[in-house]
Amino acid sequence: MKFVANWITSPQDSGVAAYTYQKSFTLKGKVKNAILYISAQGVYVPCLNGARVGAFVMAPGWTCYKTRTQYQTYDVTAMLKEENTLSVGVGQGWAVGHIGYGNQNHYFADHVALICELHITYENG
Repeated sequence: MKFVANWITSPQDSGVAAYTYQKSFTLKGKVKNAILYISAQGVYVPCLNGARVGAFVMAPGWTCYKTRTQYQTYDVTAMLKEENTLSVGVGQGWAVGHIGYGNQNHYFADHVALICELHITYENG
């Protein structure tokens, strides 16, 4: 998938602390379906309206961040309300934190980053 969204990067190295990114939005009609596409440099945990999205632990999983970044998709249709808040916690993980035999730090990236898109299809098209 080619994301339309841009990467959101933390303004500074947070050390071992995690960043939380949050966006509130209002639905504009009856929803047919809603799919969340999401990835991070680091590890992420998404929540929609206070409930965790999916059960993936340490998402997006190990990869060689220099050549690819894995992403996940979640059907969040049933989680939507008229007023919604999507929040995502992002921590260091493999891309930014300490990794490997030599305990290297910031091997793939200097800062955590998040990319996500929520595709909502309304019943009226």
